[in-house]
Amino acid sequence: MGINNSIEDATSALEDSSLQQWLAARQSMADRGLAGSGLASEQDTRLLLDKQRNLAGIYRDAEQQQYNINNTTANSLADIQRQISGLSQS
Repeated sequence: MGINNSIEDATSALEDSSLQQWLAARQSMADRGLAGSGLASEQDTRLLLDKQRNLAGIYRDAEQQQYNINNTTANSLADIQRQISGLSQS
């Protein structure tokens, strides 16, 4: 499972969670007779901002994973090159 698959899975889970939160908020506002009000609009905005913050976290974590993989690979290649260099000098 690669990083892209992890991003897709996390994004899909975030979409599902965000939709459930939005539906619950809508129902709560309707139950209180506030559907279509400024409070409902403000709550929608807050939910959207929270979703965007979580999405940014998903991509930040993926970038960190990619950096770690690249760094580990570069270090491994440098070690192999040193070992090869040592063999050819023997």
